[in-house]
Amino acid sequence: MDEDPKPFRLSKEHQTFALKMINENVLPRYRPKNNGGRGKVCNWCQGTRIDHTTEEGLIHPCERCVDHHKARETWKEYCKGFPELVERFLKKQIPLSKPVKQVGT
Repeated sequence: MDEDPKPFRLSKEHQTFALKMINENVLPRYRPKNNGGRGKVCNWCQGTRIDHTTEEGLIHPCERCVDHHKARETWKEYCKGFPELVERFLKKQIPLSKPVKQVGT
């Protein structure tokens, strides 16, 4: 009998890094002010900077107040140091629904 593989679950260590990364990549208008005041509070996430979490323990940053491009690049660099994360996040290629037509062909 084949046993089901253990389901993927992001460890607390990686979740802690993800939260730190999200807080480092907050867009400027949502960052706290230098004089100790709060920055603008995001109406989408109410200042938590988290859109949602999944059953796998993945933390999805808020789409409005976090710079996704910087966060994604930081996460990719972090994943390179952990084989289980490379397998999960860097080797997966999501197929496109339609082939992309190249310009000039």
